[in-house]
Amino acid sequence: MHLDMNFIVRKNLDGEYVIIQANQLKEGVEYAVKMGVTQVQIRGVLGSDDIGMTIDFRQFEKLSKKLKVISFTDKIDSIINFDFIYSLSRLEKIFFQKKQSFTMDVSLFPALKYLGFEYWKGVSNINLSRSLESLVVYKFNEPNLKDFLGLSKLNALHIYDSKISDLSDIESLSIKELYLVKNNCLKEVGVISRMNSLRKLYIEKCRGVTDFSFLIGNKTIEDLFLSDVDSFCFIPSMRNLNSLRFWSLEDGDLSFLLQSPTLKIVDFHPQRKNYTHKKEEINILINT
Repeated sequence: MHLDMNFIVRKNLDGEYVIIQANQLKEGVEYAVKMGVTQVQIRGVLGSDDIGMTIDFRQFEKLSKKLKVISFTDKIDSIINFDFIYSLSRLEKIFFQKKQSFTMDVSLFPALKYLGFEYWKGVSNINLSRSLESLVVYKFNEPNLKDFLGLSKLNALHIYDSKISDLSDIESLSIKELYLVKNNCLKEVGVISRMNSLRKLYIEKCRGVTDFSFLIGNKTIEDLFLSDVDSFCFIPSMRNLNSLRFWSLEDGDLSFLLQSPTLKIVDFHPQRKNYTHKKEEINILINT
């Protein structure tokens, strides 16, 4: 990290990025251009000078040929010339940590590969994106995933704290990685058995989902995490499973894992009294 005048430059996996307060957007964008960075982080108004001020998105045009990643950590209000955000034609990743009041058409970013956001209805035409590969959504309040159907290039979908009750038609997507976390209205997930591209499945604290017998005979999943499981009776029939992690097993019977022809790694915590084997013992036995 380094500091230059009013702007902090930090580094992440995508390289260096400039932190810009919304009321310093013009100066911050100019500094980002000078630095030659490919990503910026937009934060809320600094100080108390937000009364009567506007945030002019026309400034983004100066980064149109360079910017690949943009993130918003706060809600940004009083925006003018919003449509200039679409001048960022090389943008590959967009993050929103908080829902916004503006409307944004996802399909107008031709190079967008990754979208992560706290859901609000103003994010439109997600299903019309022809480039989106990874989608992370928090607090999605629709009952199903129809808004995401049609994403032909999507290979990773993460849904957190949502209101979805089923996964209808998700098998139409060529998803390789599916994360479902704290979706407490979710009951019906059997459709996962028809997801022929799925390699990694992660299900954490979805109250209505503890029976995974629908995975019997699964031929594609390699990496599996289940926070709470009734029984591992389905494991011996999974044809490609390499890694299994979990937190709580209701019936405690880990002997099913010894019948897997492909399993190499087992990890769980805590060790409960009713478990038939210890973690170290299981890992030795499946690799003997």
